[in-house]
Amino acid sequence: MSQTAATRQGAGRRSLRVTRRLVVAALATISLSGAGPGQAGGEVRKVSLTTPVRAGGFASVTVRVSGAARCRITFSYPDIFKSRFASTSKALVPKSGGQVTWRWRVDRDTRPGAWPVVVRCGPVGTLRLRMQVQPPVPDPIASQGFSYVFGDEFGTFDPTVWSRSIWYEPAAPGADLYVEDGSLRLLSRRANGYRTRDVTTRLSARKARSFRHGYFEARMRWTSGRGAWPSFWLFSTSSANQRECPPLIAELDIFEGDGALPAGHYGTLHRNTSSRCGVPDSVNSNYSTNDVGFDLSRDWHVYAALWTETEVRWFVDGRELKRWGTFDSTDQDMFLILRMDAWDGQWAVDSTTPNTLSLDVDWVRVWQQ
Repeated sequence: MSQTAATRQGAGRRSLRVTRRLVVAALATISLSGAGPGQAGGEVRKVSLTTPVRAGGFASVTVRVSGAARCRITFSYPDIFKSRFASTSKALVPKSGGQVTWRWRVDRDTRPGAWPVVVRCGPVGTLRLRMQVQPPVPDPIASQGFSYVFGDEFGTFDPTVWSRSIWYEPAAPGADLYVEDGSLRLLSRRANGYRTRDVTTRLSARKARSFRHGYFEARMRWTSGRGAWPSFWLFSTSSANQRECPPLIAELDIFEGDGALPAGHYGTLHRNTSSRCGVPDSVNSNYSTNDVGFDLSRDWHVYAALWTETEVRWFVDGRELKRWGTFDSTDQDMFLILRMDAWDGQWAVDSTTPNTLSLDVDWVRVWQQ
């Protein structure tokens, strides 16, 4: 064998050894990084993990570590205000070959989602897990047996959940309806005649996410100005899907705003919207709250309604504003609608109205018993 060939063969063997070492290291890294139930990492093994957990509740992680090592756990998550990326960390030195448990309260401001939990035990290994965090139960329904059944935190726009329009309006273009920085934005512009912008959970006549009774809430911010008309409401699914009479058209307006009266709140329950089939509509006489005590358009607020078999209650930031008994038509399935629109008639837009009216939606959540 020539010297050149021997040199090449030696280099090839060294390269093969290096490659083998890299493969072994990669496999070791994979084995030390568990991601779910029953997965263990080398010398750091998951025993238990609390998931899902409610924001504001207690979480617990237990691992078994062979060998003496200083272990640290980090639970990282974004908070609901999106102003920072928060983190909760604990540190503990376990006994050799011991079982280690951390228990801590998850911040109430933790944004719902699946967030990383990482256990690092020095040279022994690292275990990577994910914890599902659900929102805290709202105060108006606390300790009443409600469960979180639907929600969207708007990390993206999901077309399998939301339609870009209500059935009788054209779909909004991407420039007027999109997700940005974790919020859904609906824009109605002067340049296009302040067209109505909707998103709904009715995808088609055959596919809709509908609800009957529950606690419905959305955290929103909107533009004031003459003519601005933001809204969050529920509408009869059967009435949207067919044109025969009956049924009557049930509608529950959780919130409607008035840009000319930004301290006002409209919460309306309709017996028969548009007086369909010749049956006059009826609404709750206390639908209008002319002054909630502050300008609703200046900041984010949570708008909500509790709908039961016998009554509807309306809330802003957990404070009850009004209540009303249900109608004979109210007990039917309804789908969700978010809208940015402009008033017609007496309070129509004029030269003082901003060129762009926006409704920003941070999240939507539905709770049911």
